[in-house]
Amino acid sequence: MTETLFRTEPYARECTATVVSSGPEGVVLDRTVFYAQGGGQPGDTGWLRWAGARCP
Repeated sequence: MTETLFRTEPYARECTATVVSSGPEGVVLDRTVFYAQGGGQPGDTGWLRWAGARCP
């Protein structure tokens, strides 16, 4: 299960996380500061960065 840091640290802008799984549908992290879109509120946007690369 992904630890949802946005609930306990709402002003956090970054964190270190581990990829738990990945596939055509996307990437699952063990923790995140991203707020998922839903409930009528806009979702967050940002980057995943690793060893000299990044992905929106």
